[in-house]
Order: sequence, then structure tokens, then C-alpha cells
Amino acid sequence: IINFDENTGELIYTPAASESGMSVTVVYTVCNDLTGDGPSLDDICATATVNISVATGADADMDGIPDVVDQDDDNDGILDVAEGPGDPSGDDDNDGIPNYLDDAPSDPMVGDTNGMVEPAYDTDGDGVSNHLDLDADNDGIYD
Repeated sequence: IINFDENTGELIYTPAASESGMSVTVVYTVCNDLTGDGPSLDDICATATVNISVATGADADMDGIPDVVDQDDDNDGILDVAEGPGDPSGDDDNDGIPNYLDDAPSDPMVGDTNGMVEPAYDTDGDGVSNHLDLDADNDGIYD
């Protein structure tokens, strides 16, 4: 997702989860409408190319598979999708916030405003998402 901040003139790039570990090329054109008549031949335009290296991301169980694509982030033998509603490390709304932290995982305009693991992903309420918690129900027995 690429957004333009009209106040600062910055382009803000939020990578999709599938772009982890990749190099992304963004080509953009900026035009100055000198006459105020909308896009026309008298506009002054410049095109630029930016290459962005997207970091691989976290690997909670250190198995060499980034959490964003690891089917069992804590390596407890239980698939992440069974430890919460859907894929906790996924990013359903492509806003750059994983579902387990996203306050509204289907709304790209809302990210992690409260800084906490979402309750649907934290059965025992200890602040550790089930897919990273070796004892997700806090019964003293590893899952």
C-alpha cells in the first residue's frame, strides 16, 4: 500500500505480508499543474524509481521460517490457525499490522491503536498471543 502525505510530501509504503524478504520497486510520477486546469500538456512532471528492501520479519521459534509465513510460530505442534480466529501472523487488511495486534483486521484504516494483543488471540489474557504462547490456556501444561 502506498499513501501520499500532502502535508509532508512523503510517500509512505506499507509492505504486504507476502513481500517479506523481497525487494520492491516503486515507480512514481509527480506533476506540477502550473495553470490549474488539471492534467494537461503544460504540466511539469518528473518520474522517479525507488527500490525498497522489505525486512524478513520476526521468527519467534527461531526455526528459520519468518512468522509471517510460518504455520506454527511457536513450534508447539499446533497450527497457528487453530490457535485463533484465522492466521494470527497474517495481515487480512494489508495495513502492515499482523491480525493478532490489529484492532480491526478487516479495516486497513485501523491498525494497532491500543498496543495490545487482541483478546481473540490471547485465551489466557497474559498479553502473549496464543500462537506465540507455549501455554495458551495458562493451565501449567504446555500446549
